[in-house]
Amino acid sequence: MHRYSYAVAVGFASGFLVAGCFKQFRFMATTKFIDAAVVAISAGGDLPSNSAPTLSNISSAVAEVVPSVNALIGDSNILKATSEAYNITKIDVSSSHGILVTSHKSDDSIIRLASEFGRGIDRYNINDMKTDPDSKSAPLILDIGGNIGFISIAFAKIHSTAQIIVFEPNPFTYFYLRWNLFLNGLHVLSSEELKTQPKKPGVFPVFGGLGGGSKPYIMTPMPANPFERSQNNLVDYEESEDGGVPIYSLSHFMDSHGLTKRGFDVVKMDCECCEYLVMPANKEIFSDINKVKSMVGELHPFSLCGKNFKLPKAAQDAVVDILEARNCSLKASDFDENGFIGHATDGPCCPDIC
Repeated sequence: MHRYSYAVAVGFASGFLVAGCFKQFRFMATTKFIDAAVVAISAGGDLPSNSAPTLSNISSAVAEVVPSVNALIGDSNILKATSEAYNITKIDVSSSHGILVTSHKSDDSIIRLASEFGRGIDRYNINDMKTDPDSKSAPLILDIGGNIGFISIAFAKIHSTAQIIVFEPNPFTYFYLRWNLFLNGLHVLSSEELKTQPKKPGVFPVFGGLGGGSKPYIMTPMPANPFERSQNNLVDYEESEDGGVPIYSLSHFMDSHGLTKRGFDVVKMDCECCEYLVMPANKEIFSDINKVKSMVGELHPFSLCGKNFKLPKAAQDAVVDILEARNCSLKASDFDENGFIGHATDGPCCPDIC
């Protein structure tokens, strides 16, 4: 059983751990932090009174989330994340759906998300996702590069019958993702539920990333600190003996969780270059519109991705072939002067995946 699957199945926590971490959280949560946390900043309207963050629901969230994440990311990382959290913020993705989120105080993700998706902006056409009412399973959505969970939460709120699998490899960002799932009252699926109850709605949050390779997963180094721009966090894909972050093979993950026959209704991919690893390694999945009905997200500049991860141009060529097979060909303007996808300096950075 994979490391994450085991963590979800048994919880990895005792009452002592929860109580101990909760007490440390209360000690570290200074008056300034508490005051900041209970003042909601709304990007799309004031918070309803029954959702206003208080010390009570902040501590409840920590007590609820800690048991599932402590063994994955470590007690010291949790304490840093809780004591340095940003104000809980509401972003309206439609007239009837608002999302509560928090993040690290130095992270600009909430500001960026509010500008890209707030006030009814639907960049990824989340509202227009079409599902089969006669299907024997719930709509299945794969979120590669979940960040603080905003897109997964939006899908879950707008499409309440869906199952969402979300991968996030940064330990601090993953903690905020789990916290945000709690703030929005979403059910966290267990491995068993995902595998055996295909109609049970909820979110399956995976601490880890997706990559290529033939192994079920490899372990890579654990980041020591939060990132100021967590949306631009680059994962280290080099295997490490003392690594703390799993990077999974998508095909192995699907097989071990009973998903190979289901396929995905939507794949959202915004993972800072991992597209050039994941898509070529799973060409038969992404090229087949019956296995992946819809794709959204970004392609990052290959001139940087190829250099950072020592990728051959064949990786870009495979991505281009996959998109052409999906009738989603890139335009000439999506390439730089050297024929690489995206523009690292001038021009639009990251072409959208249609």
